[in-house]
Amino acid sequence: MSNCKGWIKARDVQNSIRCFKKVSSNRICSIFRELEANSYGVTKLEGKKLIWNADNSLDSVDAE
Repeated sequence: MSNCKGWIKARDVQNSIRCFKKVSSNRICSIFRELEANSYGVTKLEGKKLIWNADNSLDSVDAE
């Protein structure tokens, strides 16, 4: 899992959930954005990678 506690990368999803094994990272990132748009967690950029966290109390940021 990701180094930052609670933050999930597309690769984590691909490696942990069988039905997502063949789903592209870009599609998983768009799912992360959809979840955020529907108030299910927040996303942020970690370098070039988009990561997601289910904790809505965190601020959504594009970069740190």
